[in-house]
Amino acid sequence: KLMIGSESNDLLKEKGYSDINIVKNKLEIYQNNLDKINQISHANQTNFNEHSINLQTIKDEYFRLVDKHESMVLQSIQFLNEHGFENYEVLQKKIEEKTNDLNYYIEQKQQFYFPDEFDGLFMNQILTYVNHCENLISNDIKQLANEINECLKKYLIEYGNFLEKEIERHFNSTINLDKIHSKDLKKYSYELILMEENSLVFKYLNGRKKLDYCKKKFLHYYDLMLIEIEQDKINENYEDFQRKLDIIQSLICLDEFFIKLLENNKFSNLFKKSQSDFYKIPEQTHKTILDAISKQDFILINSKLSSIEIFSKSKFIILIKTSLEIFLQSIIKDTKMYANSLNENLRYEQNTQNVRRLIENLEKIQNIFQQTKILNFIDKNIRISLENLFDEIEKILMKKILNILQSIGNFFNENNYLFIEKTMEYLIDLLKELDDYYKFESIQEKINQMKTRISQLSHEILRKYDFIDLNKYINDSPKDVCEQLKLVSSNGYSKYIPIHRQVIEKLRKKFSSEINQVKNKRGSNRSMKLTTIRDASYYLPDELKNIFQNDIKEINEMIRKEAYVPDFD
Repeated sequence: KLMIGSESNDLLKEKGYSDINIVKNKLEIYQNNLDKINQISHANQTNFNEHSINLQTIKDEYFRLVDKHESMVLQSIQFLNEHGFENYEVLQKKIEEKTNDLNYYIEQKQQFYFPDEFDGLFMNQILTYVNHCENLISNDIKQLANEINECLKKYLIEYGNFLEKEIERHFNSTINLDKIHSKDLKKYSYELILMEENSLVFKYLNGRKKLDYCKKKFLHYYDLMLIEIEQDKINENYEDFQRKLDIIQSLICLDEFFIKLLENNKFSNLFKKSQSDFYKIPEQTHKTILDAISKQDFILINSKLSSIEIFSKSKFIILIKTSLEIFLQSIIKDTKMYANSLNENLRYEQNTQNVRRLIENLEKIQNIFQQTKILNFIDKNIRISLENLFDEIEKILMKKILNILQSIGNFFNENNYLFIEKTMEYLIDLLKELDDYYKFESIQEKINQMKTRISQLSHEILRKYDFIDLNKYINDSPKDVCEQLKLVSSNGYSKYIPIHRQVIEKLRKKFSSEINQVKNKRGSNRSMKLTTIRDASYYLPDELKNIFQNDIKEINEMIRKEAYVPDFD
């Protein structure tokens, strides 16, 4: 016994204790501290419940005051402010958070409640001392040390599980853009990392496994973000890109897990690079759209506009808007100019070119109308101008068409059959080119009337020019009519050849009849009649003028002889 007692005293002295009573006192102190931990945990849970009840009481009182009278609204708001809540929504959100936390802990069957930061250093000291006590001889001390050790082990295991679950929970919330939870993620992540400095606590927490699991999980998510951000840039999913930027920024706190790696600022570096790329997008899009405007690629412009709505405050978006509006105003102005420049004069060389340009611009405008993003992006007044442009152009073109019809009517008065045909062909071609855009229903009847008149022009010519009254030749020159008929026939309108023949034959018969009457009749009015025939002959076509010239000379000679009286002196 003396030897055993001597060895025990030596062991106690080696560990820094003079006798066993000091050890017992020390263990009792730690037991009391452990009891205090449990009491604090229980008190915290009780306080939590009481706080929840208090919050609910505040809520109930708020509604009571609101329901009492409308004038009490200000009092109810003041009541909330006095208790640290800006409005009812903030109070309700706080109640929901506490309720969700409580339900979560109940669901997890958690024995301890961990509201404050965990003192790892203090817990590590307790574990160190308890482990030393296992080497002592006293069974009472060993038993007490084992009980404390088991209790602490249970507490630490649950705390380790609590840390792991909280990190998991707040990580999942953070990647779903809940920034409130990102603060808790940082808090619990740091706690787990700091536990590595306390070897015994870290061991009981199963800290190495938990750290490795977190590193693996976060590295996997980092790699996933790398891929998805590149895909977002390629697919121009800039809203998703921005959302991922917010997530990555909230996850920068996780770089502490990789501090021992070569690339230890993974999320921080990814955020800086991705943010830089994100800020370059408006400038790159501005260049692309300027190029698309020069190529008039409205589909590409519309596509780019649909992907950059989130950059609405960027100076490059303002530049894009300005450039696009200037371009569209130019189209509006040019389209009106091309429509107004159409000339009823066929000799106007720009007609064909202006019609082609007008059609091209109308096609562009129709294409623009299909690009809703462009229409919604530009200024409202410019959009209205575009929407009204087709009606304005229709009015301009109708006026031009009526002018063309008037010109054709003037050509009828001038017997200009070639211009009648050419101008009508021009009008028909113009209407055909514009058919995809305009029907001109309000003036269609006038157009049809002119077509009908031209189709019946041969009958009109023969009916109008009967050539019975020679005195009318001076105003309705048969020569002019025949020359116009020959001109239109020689330009490919063969339907006028028989009309020309009929007119010539009509004139020949009429003149032959008039000349024969003068030849066969004697009288005082013979000379007057010959004068009428001779004057009318000046307006005959050359081929008839030559035929009747000799007859006119012959009659003139006859009249001269009849008028001669011989002298018989």
